[in-house]
Amino acid sequence: RYGPNVPNMMIQSLVRIWQDLREAHEKGVMAYPFSVREAVSVVRHLNEFPSDGIEGAVENVIAFDRLDTVVLKQLAKVFAHHGVPVSTNAKSDRTPREAIEGGISTPRTRASKPKHGKIDEKNDPHVGGNTWAGGSGGSDTAGLGGGGGPYKQDS
Repeated sequence: RYGPNVPNMMIQSLVRIWQDLREAHEKGVMAYPFSVREAVSVVRHLNEFPSDGIEGAVENVIAFDRLDTVVLKQLAKVFAHHGVPVSTNAKSDRTPREAIEGGISTPRTRASKPKHGKIDEKNDPHVGGNTWAGGSGGSDTAGLGGGGGPYKQDS
């Protein structure tokens, strides 16, 4: 189970949201087929950072979609239907955790080349670093939610 500390009602709500997102894709309303991997990412985020709430966990998945106002409005409509507010501002209203906790994040802005990344035989969770396959995903490494990378991967 990806989110042992996440209430079952919240997981069921996410399942219904992702069903609606899938239907919107099948009807041609949305070009991107939001999949289980994004829903799992939200559940994992909620499990690891419960104080972020569902809005913060969802933001982690849809941040890239803020660049397209049409898609963002469609997403906001689906999430609002299930009681989850999503701002339609081009920039998130949420303060990044790094700013709150005083951490510094310096993402790579230019990918050298796509890569699979190293395999961790222990399958420990990895966030950042642009090194491991199946971690949070980096600018050019496969992972769950990276803005880049050649493909998504859950290890």
